Amino acid sequence: MNLAEIGRIAALRLLEAIDADPAPEPGVHTVPCRLVVRESS
Repeated sequence: MNLAEIGRIAALRLLEAIDADPAPEPGVHTVPCRLVVRESS
């Protein structure tokens, strides 16, 4: 997972929630990820 991207999105959502006149919309925000299958040793 790209932790920098997760942190960036979390910070943006927090700023949106602070500045929002109406309450922010509830929901789940996803971050794309990928699975890397590696050989076991």
